[in-house]
Amino acid sequence: MKTPSQFLVFWLVICLLTAGCGNAMSTPPSAPLPSRNLVSSTINMTEIWRVRTGPPNYPSPAAQTPPFLYVAKDKIMINAFIMDGSNDSYLTAYALDTGAVIWQTRYSEPRNGTSMGAGYLDTVSNRLYLEYGFHVGIFDIGTGQQLWVTEELRGHESYVFPYQQANPAQLQIDNSQERITIDPSTGNILSVQPSNLAAMDFMRVPHNNILIKNISYDEQAKFNLAPETYHFGAFDANGQLLWEIPNSAEFWPTFINDDDFIVAFGGPKYWLWRVNAQTGLDRWRSDLGIVSNYAILRDCVIALREDGNALLSMDLETGRLSGYAIFDRGFTEAIGESPFWVAASDPYLFVYFGDTQELIAFKVSPP
Repeated sequence: MKTPSQFLVFWLVICLLTAGCGNAMSTPPSAPLPSRNLVSSTINMTEIWRVRTGPPNYPSPAAQTPPFLYVAKDKIMINAFIMDGSNDSYLTAYALDTGAVIWQTRYSEPRNGTSMGAGYLDTVSNRLYLEYGFHVGIFDIGTGQQLWVTEELRGHESYVFPYQQANPAQLQIDNSQERITIDPSTGNILSVQPSNLAAMDFMRVPHNNILIKNISYDEQAKFNLAPETYHFGAFDANGQLLWEIPNSAEFWPTFINDDDFIVAFGGPKYWLWRVNAQTGLDRWRSDLGIVSNYAILRDCVIALREDGNALLSMDLETGRLSGYAIFDRGFTEAIGESPFWVAASDPYLFVYFGDTQELIAFKVSPP
């Protein structure tokens, strides 16, 4: 387990390696591997289409807001590098049922490149916000048109959109130094304020008058939590610690109801817990490690197993394995090198393999 000083060194090294924590000009991955195919399944699903997307334009599989698969109404959207030496990217929308291209938008950032840093899908305003190359661009979900792009953001490090935008008239994006608000109608920067957020503080989820988050080192000391480890917990409106779990959460949690949520711990291999938001008690923990994010489809939690050759379906209420699908080979050697994502929109299940650069759609029939 990393000490605070080790964590700081680790974070600085990652920032240097990625030239701004994943946003600056980067070299796209090499050619994709051959297709990965399903060989057996106890999940009642049928492949209906697949596409080669091109190289994923997010250089690391770890992020607070994955997957960079955006599902909205009749389409699923994904970013990919354009392999023509430009370092531009495409944002492409595919029809959920057929995989037909609905629209494709090319976007560029000549100075810093188009590696993805963060994304925020707003289905109310029908817009997708992308942070890339230290800019924020906005795309109309219906047409794919890029409506505007901001000026270059000053703090060249990782940014994250909040779990929820508190004010629809002001788009917010944060890093450890700045809290930036943007006019969503024009892209003009409205304000830049100090944030003083540690990297772990990006995981901040307000819910029913409590704040669920990874706990900072200062907060660990204040509440006498075990040092030299990570902690995840909830605070009341007065800043008092309600409960904690000695782990660091990855990705935004998914709320099942007003009481429970699903959360992933670990990385680059993860395990899933269903946790009570008010008490911190875990309803269940996954027995098998996973290497992707997770998706919820009907009464199941779906994710890729850590060895990479199986898709797991776990019962939402109990966490028990309810089904699985086996592919013809795993991707152990690509863990930590390529992103692997899942997404769902009933009755469709989507699996993205970053090493083969394929987005595969399945139709899942009722049991």
